[in-house]
Amino acid sequence: MQNPLMQTIEALAKEKGIEPETIVTAIEDAVLTASRKYYKTNENLKTRFNQETGQVDLFAIKHIVSDVTDPATEISLKEAQDEVAKVKVERDKLKAEVARLKKKTGTATRKK
Repeated sequence: MQNPLMQTIEALAKEKGIEPETIVTAIEDAVLTASRKYYKTNENLKTRFNQETGQVDLFAIKHIVSDVTDPATEISLKEAQDEVAKVKVERDKLKAEVARLKKKTGTATRKK
């Protein structure tokens, strides 16, 4: 059974004659834009719509390096393993949920 938001997206897509993925992409882009404005960070942020829950997940993509020179875009492997309970490592990149990363490391806090 689909979540109500996905059902609404599919109904709207059918009504407007567009692909549901177009609406999902627009939602992801809107959340990404709002997040960049809210957090005012140089982190490489990415979003992903979870069709099962209807939530948009926000991630900070960081390169895993031996010597961190830019904490907004880089993280050491040890720091990632120590600070983030669940991470997904793809080649030399770390995908960590922003909320979890912020909570544990204090990075990407909102600046006024």
